[in-house]
Parts: sequence; C-alpha cells; structure tokens
Amino acid sequence: IKKTKKNDIKKSGYYAVLGNEELAELLRKGQSTTIRNGNELEDIIGSQVKFNKVSSISFEELLNMIMTNPTQNFYTSKFSLKKEILTNNGIELKGKKSISVDGLLYRDYILYIIEYKDGDNLDTKKSQSEVESLSKISELFTSLGIENSPKLVLWRCDDIKNSSIKTSEHRDYLTTGLEVSNILDISFDEIQEIRNKDQEDNVVYFTEQVCKILNLKKID
Repeated sequence: IKKTKKNDIKKSGYYAVLGNEELAELLRKGQSTTIRNGNELEDIIGSQVKFNKVSSISFEELLNMIMTNPTQNFYTSKFSLKKEILTNNGIELKGKKSISVDGLLYRDYILYIIEYKDGDNLDTKKSQSEVESLSKISELFTSLGIENSPKLVLWRCDDIKNSSIKTSEHRDYLTTGLEVSNILDISFDEIQEIRNKDQEDNVVYFTEQVCKILNLKKID
C-alpha cells in the first residue's frame, strides 16, 4: 500500500465521502493496491513456474514451437492475439482490435489457456470479456488441431460451487488456484505464504497511518 503514488485526492470520491485528505488518500491507496494485487499474483505465479519460460511470443512463433517440437513443455505470460489472426481463421471478433490472456502453458501435448483472478467475484462485463478471450483463443487452436484447455482461475476460491461469478456461459472453464497449481507444477501454499507476508506488511502500514492521521495511540 505504501508504495502507491499520490494524486489530487480532493477530486476523488473518497474525499467526497470523508472530507479528510489524509484518510481519503489512505483509502485510495488501499483500493489501488487491491486492483494491482491481481497483476502481482500473475508475476508471483510466473516466478514459481519451473517450465521453460518464453517471453513476448507471437502467434506464429507459438504455433511453430508446438508444431516443430511437440514434446517441449513451456510457459509464457501475457499472450495477445490480433483480430486479423482470428478473422483470417474464420473466427469473428466484434468491438476489439485484439484479445489477450494472462498465460499459456503447453504441457504434455495440451495447451492450457489461462486467465487469473484473485477472488471469486467478477462483475458481469469484465467476466464476459475474459470468457470471450478464452473462448476465441481456444476456438482458434482447436481449428488448428491443437488440443487445448481454457482455464479461468479463481485463485482464492476453495470450491467452484461456492464461487459468486455471475457468468453462466462456459462455466466449465472455471478452476481453483489449487487445481491450476497442480497443472503448473507449483506450490499453492508457497505462493500464499508470499502473499500473506504482504498482507502483514499492509496491516502494519494501514494501522500506523490511521493512528497517525487521527492522533490515536496504537494498540499492539
């Protein structure tokens, strides 16, 4: 939280609610950190993956790797596809110039197409967009004869049945953090330990700042 940059807080909704610049700034930092937390999760997962890692790979390069060396397992982060590639292969994409997913794992002749979500509650518009990306990319590789498995990962969800995700389409894409950890051959618990340390640091910082702003004595 403490690393988040400052902006003009008086123009924010936080200040409108609280009327206190310092408290409003602290809450804004917390919200910004919550949003950024999802990206940090992707980075932590990527750092733990032991498969051969490929960065900034194009569609053509990816296809060539799979076709020429199908026994070579690999992982890549942030994979994007331009609209032209989809349309050239008979797949329609409306209202977008490109689509992307958080990661791809090619393992044992299966291409796992992965989108990571920190929690298990997604707004309808965003979840539909992510499902569409998974679906279109899966459709493309299926048309090319490459076996694939799209995964919308609800990282902290313990059971998909308990998820509050609103989209009902392609519900079979949903999986938990523990399940995808097994696919990626990484330790779910070790990643949670890293994140729990960040939580502890955030609690200390948040508590210290509230006490400082309100001139309160911190209770250990």
